Amino acid sequence: MSRIQPGTLLKATDSNYTMQLSASSVTVRAGHRTRIAVSFQTTAGLAGTPVALSVSGLPGGVTASFSPPATTIGGRSVLTLTTASWTRAGEFAATAIAMTRSGDPIGTTAPLTISVP
Repeated sequence: MSRIQPGTLLKATDSNYTMQLSASSVTVRAGHRTRIAVSFQTTAGLAGTPVALSVSGLPGGVTASFSPPATTIGGRSVLTLTTASWTRAGEFAATAIAMTRSGDPIGTTAPLTISVP
């Protein structure tokens, strides 16, 4: 999984591209997993640009993986959230992040709420 380095500036996404998640809020029991479809839209001629994907703000015991781990704007990926059996119950705010792989990276985010009953 790619990680955004601290201090990385995410540019405004109003005219660049957006990332859509098939669900902005999910419930996953401890010791289980769930999948979320990830897709992209652009109006700025960025179709086909490679992007790296990550998730920030995950609580302890929750891991995220993407398949494929990188895609392109206009492409798709699947985000899998997996909880350990010891993950504490609660509602957690996380953020899915996409960052173009270019000399002048352009980022976009999508909010994600994770509920562990």
